[in-house]
Amino acid sequence: MNHNKIKNAVIINGPGRSGTTLLSNILSLHKEFYWISGYLNKYPNLPIISIFNNFQRINQFEEFNREKKKFPRPAEAYGFWKHYFKEFNQNLGKPRESEIENSLKVINKIKKYSNGNRFITKITGGARYEFIDSIFENPTILWIDRKPESVVMSYYKQRWNYKSKLEEFDKKQKTELIKEYSNKFKTINKEKKSLQKFNFHQLFYEDLVLDPLIFFSSLCKNLNLEMYNSYYDKIKNWEIYQGSNDSYKKQLSKEELKFIESELCNVSRILGYK
Repeated sequence: MNHNKIKNAVIINGPGRSGTTLLSNILSLHKEFYWISGYLNKYPNLPIISIFNNFQRINQFEEFNREKKKFPRPAEAYGFWKHYFKEFNQNLGKPRESEIENSLKVINKIKKYSNGNRFITKITGGARYEFIDSIFENPTILWIDRKPESVVMSYYKQRWNYKSKLEEFDKKQKTELIKEYSNKFKTINKEKKSLQKFNFHQLFYEDLVLDPLIFFSSLCKNLNLEMYNSYYDKIKNWEIYQGSNDSYKKQLSKEELKFIESELCNVSRILGYK
């Protein structure tokens, strides 16, 4: 079956804990975009609630609710995607025709109610090439990376995959968990090669936090987006934490530090951090 895929979409991706949320939160609010809100993520059968997304185009309103959870803001939307694609989390091959058709109908309704021109969403973790290819026509992939050691230690700090298994987490040696999380990071970075078949852009978290105005001005130019004065002001007024990428070192002994650096040496070099 031939589907009318979503054209000119932007997909934000990365290993997780690498700045994808910050990138999505800011870029999605450019007035050209429409997106899946936290509201729709919770109630995926009600695309009409996307009409509330329009309020975020008002700078004063957006700035007022920036840190508040009960307002419609761009969401990673795993609840939404899992509702329409039953095996979305498993990242297993091409979706069913009915799943593709139903999701396209809803995305087009989001566009209608949000008054946007281009769809944007954030998908982290596995590349999900076949899922993306099934509903988007040559999308732009914005892949953002961050210093690997910082990302891996963030996984450790957040206890990824162990939130419901804390006793198991506590029984493991720190180096065992570092190795596990390092392998996860390396696997995700290998998978991103499949996404380079699309219009792929490599970005870095460090550039974003160093100078957000330069970063987003350049990104808008690459995406053929006009840098409206209202959007410029939105970026300028956004408080961005510029914590050190090396803060993870405080959590590690000298031996553990050598261990994580050896585990991630090759991928760090490939990404340009060595």
